[in-house]
Amino acid sequence: MVDLLAWWRRILAERRQPARFTGPGPHEVDQLRRERLCEWVRANGLDPDDIPGDAEFVIQDGYLTVDVVVRDAAGHTVPSSTHRNSVMKTKTTVPLLVPFPKDLT
Repeated sequence: MVDLLAWWRRILAERRQPARFTGPGPHEVDQLRRERLCEWVRANGLDPDDIPGDAEFVIQDGYLTVDVVVRDAAGHTVPSSTHRNSVMKTKTTVPLLVPFPKDLT
């Protein structure tokens, strides 16, 4: 048998509890922004794993241009011959299929 009085008191107590939440911290905000950016990159036909963290995205005349890492036939990144501890990069241009999300600017 259900104790209706106890059940009612529990419902009332739960209703009086303030809504509590914490906003995302700086690292979490960066992670959320990165996830959204990766979704956008994939939607435009690029692999986010091929785009360096410091890459500059250029959108012009319906095209997206960005640096991507160069990979060998086995899929490994090719070391840069001019910059120590870096990988070789090249620019690639693809049609802009999905516009850049305004909330990420």
